[in-house]
Amino acid sequence: MKSSIKKGQINQVFIYIMAVIIFAAIMLYGYKAIKNIMEKGNYVEYTNFKKDFENTVENSKQYGEVNIKSFSLPPGVSEICIVDIKEPVDTTAPMLVQDAWQSKTYNVVLLPIKYDNLFVEGIKIDTPGFLCNHTSAVRSKITLRFEGSGNAVRIS
Repeated sequence: MKSSIKKGQINQVFIYIMAVIIFAAIMLYGYKAIKNIMEKGNYVEYTNFKKDFENTVENSKQYGEVNIKSFSLPPGVSEICIVDIKEPVDTTAPMLVQDAWQSKTYNVVLLPIKYDNLFVEGIKIDTPGFLCNHTSAVRSKITLRFEGSGNAVRIS
């Protein structure tokens, strides 16, 4: 009894298997490359927000200076909390706000936490010592009011 599979047919099956493996490898590499590019783009938007916020605070410190500024939050951020770390916060404050006040190493928290918290010198917040601004938009924007008081900026 002779085998019905010829040598050429075995080679053809091997070529199909190799083609599928190579295709899968290319797709995996492409997915990882695109994901990496997207993450770098998100980090650039975070860096732009950070610099813009810091510059706005610094440029608003002059006594009586009032600025109303809109900020584009980095992708994935739906809430920003700003803490006056020199004044005690209300006990009803969210846990992250209380952590910021206790640690005194950061005073701007972006939620959900995907990016580093910020420390910006010279921020003042009225009672209860923190300000949280929530937005539900996908490309969220917030508007804040900056009022200079000489060496600090009151944010509302």
